Amino acid sequence: MTDAAPANEQQVAEFLRWALGEEAPVELIGNGTKRRLGARVQAAHTLSMRALSGITLYEPEELVLRALPGTPIA
Repeated sequence: MTDAAPANEQQVAEFLRWALGEEAPVELIGNGTKRRLGARVQAAHTLSMRALSGITLYEPEELVLRALPGTPIA
């Protein structure tokens, strides 16, 4: 089992290309706060998105917010 925590989008793409080449399932997680809900994922690899956090777009008048996958709700 491989656990990866890429620091940028390019590293995410490289990891996913590698996993695709291996034909291995990957579990994607943000901060893992809801990981215990539902059925356990059967994956050979885990890709943590924790390092990819932050708000990239905020337009309060339009009620629009774009956040990276590891951004905490708080």
